[in-house]
Amino acid sequence: SDKVLVYGQHVSEVPSPETAQRYEVTLDCGLSKIGLTISSRGSIYGKLPQWRAGDEGFEVTCAVTSVEDQGRGIESQVPLTISIQPMSYGPKVIFFSFDGLHQQPTKSHWELTVATGLVLSDFTVTCVPDVPWIAVNGTTGALQFVGDAERTQSGGLAGDLSGLDGGQCSLEGRGDLGDVMRTPFIVL
Repeated sequence: SDKVLVYGQHVSEVPSPETAQRYEVTLDCGLSKIGLTISSRGSIYGKLPQWRAGDEGFEVTCAVTSVEDQGRGIESQVPLTISIQPMSYGPKVIFFSFDGLHQQPTKSHWELTVATGLVLSDFTVTCVPDVPWIAVNGTTGALQFVGDAERTQSGGLAGDLSGLDGGQCSLEGRGDLGDVMRTPFIVL
């Protein structure tokens, strides 16, 4: 999944694009352990467990087989990884995309969702390489675009994201008892 879910969140997702007649999972698929199920049409739904003190982020992975034509044996298997964190901006990759007509991105602000019952403040963000054109609101955790002047001077990422300005980031928030919660994301 390209999303990062939050403890206690209601989930209702459908495959896009829907390419198969039926979807199957292996017996060791751990979706039911986290309150989720997958229908034969590929919809994933349910409610994630509530956050409890000491809970950290984790991922659940299972193999999903899309059966396109059972009679002819046309099927493919892909891993489904669901990331659950105490807080999230939604997607794993935060895009500040430009339409080419304006100096500002088409989306310049990302709200933070925090698990019910978790109270955090003093938010900070650290990125490698440094991403000087974003800032985080220390009170709410909201992420925003703060200017393009330094964007051409910032570093980039390698591998599949080679040539793109951005970085691998970590958002940190502090709880009432001094505990620290972190969630990773990529910003482009």
